[in-house]
Amino acid sequence: MAKIYGGVCPCKECNKRQVGCHSTCTLYTEWKQSGVEIDKGNYFNKRIKRRKV
Repeated sequence: MAKIYGGVCPCKECNKRQVGCHSTCTLYTEWKQSGVEIDKGNYFNKRIKRRKV
């Protein structure tokens, strides 16, 4: 299974960013909880593959 998150990670443009801040950052935990698991096999099988003739 794969996980998809809504929006861009809040750490990308954070000025307070430092090593190990994920455990205390509320924005990061809210973003992490917005993730939705999808079935990777079914998602990629929806594409139609066509051969060039």
